[in-house]
Amino acid sequence: MTSNIIVLGKISTALGDPLQAVWSNTTLLTWLNEAVAEFPILRPLEKAQAIAAATHTFALPADFREVIWVEYPISQTPPALLKYKSHLDPNFYTSEEHYDVDRNYNASAGYMLWTSAELPAGSTVKVSYLGLHNYSMIYGDQVSVPDQYHNILILYVVWKAYIERLSLQLQLPTAHTSLIQQYTLAVQTAQQAYQDAVKVAVDEVTDSRQTPPMAVDGYDRIY
Repeated sequence: MTSNIIVLGKISTALGDPLQAVWSNTTLLTWLNEAVAEFPILRPLEKAQAIAAATHTFALPADFREVIWVEYPISQTPPALLKYKSHLDPNFYTSEEHYDVDRNYNASAGYMLWTSAELPAGSTVKVSYLGLHNYSMIYGDQVSVPDQYHNILILYVVWKAYIERLSLQLQLPTAHTSLIQQYTLAVQTAQQAYQDAVKVAVDEVTDSRQTPPMAVDGYDRIY
């Protein structure tokens, strides 16, 4: 991973403002965090959940978005991977080999994982998942988005900077129509460049995604 200090420097250069006479690091970092929050390619993460008391459910991490696999019990050879089945299915608890993931509607936030097996106190469940990137960076943090996609983050911030310039012009009672048109075109061009770069990146990931080397059933789903 790369420090956001380096990425912020590249953004300033892309904006033609290397000395930050117009846009400060504080402003650029706010937009960079927005860019990371909007970045559509999730990152693979893993959570080893320790069970404190016997249960069939537990809350998943706040950054969870899509399940990859659930392993229980852990440290088996080959890995003991649970199969997806809706926890609302009347047969969900008739075996000990199923899991489900759904919104935590009771708390109106986050996701919960259900297991058909009762998880005893002291046990561990391992969940591999796709999660959000860190979009709460402070100055000097590492950018969790891979380096190969930093151009997308830069394009997003350039787009936001141009929107700001256009907004300032629209607030001026003496603004010239030609200048507003130039800024409008710059915003539209920057937006299109960002959207095109996102599409290329997403298409490449979709085309290159391989089926993982594990047994799944026809009912596995994406959240």
